This record gives sequence, C-alpha cells and structure tokens, in this order.
Amino acid sequence: MSGALLLEMKKGTQVSTDFINKIKGALQKTAEVKELKPTSTLEIWDLDALTTANEVEEAIQKILPDIGDRLKVVVTKPNSREQQMCIGKSPNMKILQANMHRSKTADSLLSQLVLEKAVDVVIISEQYKTPNNGTFLTDNTGTAAIWLPNINNFTVTRSGAGQGFVWAQTKICTIMSCYLTPSDSINEFKTKLDAIEDQAQQLGGDLIIAGDFNSRAIEPGCEGTIPDITLAAERAANRLQEWGVLKDYTGSDHQYICFSINSNHRRRPDHDKKTTRRWNAKKLDTEKLIEVLDARMETGVDPRDARSIVRHTMRAIEHSCAAAMPKTTSFLKRKAAYWWNEQIAELRRACLRARKKMTRARSRSSATAEIEDHKEARKRLKLAIVHSKKSKWEELRNDINTNPWVSATKS
Repeated sequence: MSGALLLEMKKGTQVSTDFINKIKGALQKTAEVKELKPTSTLEIWDLDALTTANEVEEAIQKILPDIGDRLKVVVTKPNSREQQMCIGKSPNMKILQANMHRSKTADSLLSQLVLEKAVDVVIISEQYKTPNNGTFLTDNTGTAAIWLPNINNFTVTRSGAGQGFVWAQTKICTIMSCYLTPSDSINEFKTKLDAIEDQAQQLGGDLIIAGDFNSRAIEPGCEGTIPDITLAAERAANRLQEWGVLKDYTGSDHQYICFSINSNHRRRPDHDKKTTRRWNAKKLDTEKLIEVLDARMETGVDPRDARSIVRHTMRAIEHSCAAAMPKTTSFLKRKAAYWWNEQIAELRRACLRARKKMTRARSRSSATAEIEDHKEARKRLKLAIVHSKKSKWEELRNDINTNPWVSATKS
C-alpha cells in the first residue's frame, strides 16, 4: 500500500534541517521525506483550440529564458467557443543572505545549506573564498559577493561592482549585495553609501539590496546590535515571500536570512495607464512630517517582536506622509517632446549626477572641481537640446517642401 502525507506549515514558517532530520529518523527507511519548493502559477487565457503545450513552452522560453525551461505547462480542453486556457507552474527564485565573517567553517557549511534549502542565489558579506561552481561576482574590495550556484536555474544578464557593493541583473529581479567595513572613517562611509544610492537609482525596477552596513540598531531592546538588512523596491517588495531568519547553525557569528521572489511577475503595459497615487514630495511640510512621525513612534510596541516593529514603523511613516503632503497621480510612459532623444536623456542623467556630487562635496570642502563639472554638464545638455531642436526644425521644413499635404500636420 502506497500513499503520501502532506504536512502544511503556517505561511512564513522556516523548515529547519533539524526538523526534517527528526522526521527522517522517526520514519527511517519506511518513507521518503521531501521539502516542497514554492512555485508560481502563470495562466494564459483565450488560446485557440489548435495551440499545443509545446508551442506555449517555446513562446515562454523566448520571453522568460531563465524560467521557461523549468516551466511545467498544461493546456485545458477547449470550451464551447473553441478556446482553451494554459496553466504553467515554475519554481520561485530562492535567495539566501549570508554574512560569513571570513569563517572557514561557515564556508564549508554554506554549500550544504544551499543544497538543503534549494537556494538559487546567495547574497554574501565577508566571503571566505571563491566557490568552484556557478557564477560568482564580487565588489572591488572583496567583501561583498553574489553567488549563483546553479547556472542552469537563473543566469545573469548584466552586472557591475563598486566600493562595497556588487549587483547582478536577472530576468526575475536585480540583486545588490553590500558590505561597509566598520574601519572606514565617517566620510569614507558616506562616500560609499552615496555610491550605493546612485547605483540603486540607476538600476531601478525590481531591485533588492541586502547586506551588512555595520550600523548599530537604536530600537528599544535592540540597542548596540548590528543587524543584516534586506531592502526591496516597491515592485520587488510585492513579490518577496517567506522572508525569515534561519535557525540552522551557520558557523558564522551571524544567522542567515532566507526568502523567495515570485518568478511570474506581470510586466507593466507600454501604453499610458493610470497607476497608484503617490505623494507629491515637492509640497512636503517637513515640520509636520517630523511632528506626526514622533507622535506615532511614541506609542508602545513589543521591542522583542521584529515583525511588530516593522509593521508599526511602516504604518507610522505612511500616516506621517499622508499628513505632511498631498498625493499626486502618476502616468506610465508620458509622451516625449519632439526634440527628445536618448542622447539628451543620458546628458540629463549625467547633469543630475554632477549636481549630486557638487552638493555632497560642498558639505565637506569648497568643491571647486565639482562645481566646474556641473557647469560643463549643464552646458553640454543645453547645447544638445538646441542642436536637436534645430535639427528637427530642418527636418520639418524639408518634409513640408517634399510633401506639404502630409508633413504639415505632424507638428
């Protein structure tokens, strides 16, 4: 007689290795014990009755190469209108955040944890050595790294590194690993933090930032501790699941963090579409924000419960923002000016970067060089706009001379 028994755990529960080993020990050789990996479901509606599962798999493979080859596709029977539905399931991206503290023991145990937890990506701080398998990316100081143990699961499409950070982009999301050493001076710390901020803004999208910033916690009950942190952009946060601290022994003086990213995410449409209402930061009342935030944070919360602290803090921030500034409606993909092009867009980004560097340098020195760089960046942007407008005007004149009945209406 054969059968299966499913133990369903509460959502967010981390299944430890000890728990699995105890079950195996109790069952011995009478049964096989497996840990199920979270999956995401993709549904495609209103397919014609002639579409096959193989055709769907090939199409998904072209759009999502990182998960297409691991997607299990089932096509339903056609309905009365000769339409059918396709259901595809793929495993989520499982991420392990590990602060190894240069430990040889932690390095040995990490490989075992990766296998036990079926990890796809490891975000590492203070690595011991470079592993022999997979894709391994490090920052310029050798203290932050990203490791993809199995390149057949997910592949890196773009990557980059700086002082104290390294990032990798996949089809699922973009991951940044950070480590800021405590031996840095406050100015060095701020410089590295500014570089991380600049890189994060350039990457945007589904971004996850994780690591050890060596900053001490100030929350009641947590004073003096230096926690590893996980940050997620708004789009990525909606897809982050099962975040939790592992109880497994790691060999490091840090406990590791494990979470999953939903691999089936919907892309934003290209056409203009109304999106969520956001706060208008240009009309921010700073004094009101601080006043409401202070009042909200004074209310009691259990200092031993990290989740309660996070929920309480996020609610306090939301209420404070609502009280201190109005909301505005944003639209996707606004129309560009007739003279706009990618070169001008890049020059504007360069101008913004130069202005940030100038502002930061002014707080530390006279910033003579940064001021000149900003002036030069503004000059290049201004000339590019003038040249583009002149070029477009000449194109319009030539079009009118060639075909006045059509081109004259383009403006």
